[in-house]
Amino acid sequence: MVILNYQDLREEVIDKSKCFFCGACQSSCPVEAIEIKKEPRLVGNCIDCGNCHYVCPATKTELDPKEIQNYFSAKSKDSSLLKSSQNGGVASTILKKLLERNEIDAALAVGEKNWKPTSEIMTKKEEVIKSAGTKYGVVPLLKKVKEASQHGKTAIAGTPCHIKGARLLKQKGIGNIKYLISVFCMENFDYNCLINKELNKRGLNKDKIEKMGIDSGKLNVEISDKKENIDLSEIENCVREACKYCEDFAGEYSDISIGSVDSEEGYSTILVRTEEGEKVIELAKNDLEKKELDDLKLVKKLSKIKKK
Repeated sequence: MVILNYQDLREEVIDKSKCFFCGACQSSCPVEAIEIKKEPRLVGNCIDCGNCHYVCPATKTELDPKEIQNYFSAKSKDSSLLKSSQNGGVASTILKKLLERNEIDAALAVGEKNWKPTSEIMTKKEEVIKSAGTKYGVVPLLKKVKEASQHGKTAIAGTPCHIKGARLLKQKGIGNIKYLISVFCMENFDYNCLINKELNKRGLNKDKIEKMGIDSGKLNVEISDKKENIDLSEIENCVREACKYCEDFAGEYSDISIGSVDSEEGYSTILVRTEEGEKVIELAKNDLEKKELDDLKLVKKLSKIKKK
């Protein structure tokens, strides 16, 4: 059996701009020889264990996707979450409920500072509420898996590349990962290009932005005195190169996948993929307003496009 090490990861993924910047490689290293700054780099002696290559979502590690068992449309009943969320506040509602019911001891999810995504470990429901809402930009969320797991059972909420990396970490027995929640994602952006360049030149200062969201092919940005809808084609230059290699739109390795497509405005489409996902929905059922969903026409269409 051939063990592929960090050098193989660098040649196969990092040097070819295929790194999703998920952070899984840093958490996987048993001797803490990998550190992520602008990209993963070796800061110690590689022991050729192969972990980093195995858990990278951009390599060809075999992993079976989780088939959809159930689907519906929903939104949170919590007005504080609805106010800050893009569509329905479902992911935040679920994390909040899991903490309240002691199903998890920590949630690892994306926060933000001046709209720059950050990796946040949340152990209180108030922290979940504060971090609610969609963020645009990449973050090495999974580099904090071991730190989050020190609190105990951990739920991870992120993009499909985060969740595939987390599923591989779980398969390797790294961290105390209990639930995996994915948001739908077609592509993501470079923070400096999007926030400091494209939005700034349109007079949308990051310090004044109140809400951002993508809907119907447009990035909708709200500040106190105006709202601007920017066609995604106008900010295509900010899309990360690695996103072009990703084949997962709907979080196929998660327990639950969440996104706005195929649901009416203000609601999210929920895809339940595993028994763990069914358990989570059962726990959160009284906190969600649910509706039946006729089909997943757009989810299937976008998933197919992403795999081309």
